[in-house]
Amino acid sequence: MSEHDKWTSNYIDHYVRRFGEQVRQVRTAADMTQQQVAESATAMGVPLTRVMVAKIETNRRPATVQELLALSAAMHVPLTHLLPGAMDKGELAARRAGLEELWLLAESSEAHLEGVLASLEELRATFSSEARRTKERLKALGDDQ
Repeated sequence: MSEHDKWTSNYIDHYVRRFGEQVRQVRTAADMTQQQVAESATAMGVPLTRVMVAKIETNRRPATVQELLALSAAMHVPLTHLLPGAMDKGELAARRAGLEELWLLAESSEAHLEGVLASLEELRATFSSEARRTKERLKALGDDQ
């Protein structure tokens, strides 16, 4: 097995282990019991028992695609919320606010830098003009001698 294949296999194993934890976190955040989730999924035509939900949450049983869809519908969340690393609305809002703050900071920094560059350009023009006048004065002094 290549190093890439080993890494991929380890990543998949880690992701699968975290999947059950994520399902449990979403269920508890939805304030639902395993029994309520199972009954809701069953009512949608996807037969699940409380034991099956418990086994999915503890990674002792893989979930089918149909079961994943029923779990997400039962808990009233998008399917992506069942994936490890998915953010809840509060975390997503906090990250969005943080990004907006960074954007505003970047814009104000850009405006500040533009001001600094404009000031530097004015100074360059002033010094260039002064250097030209000084050169002319020195030349005039040299011509007088």
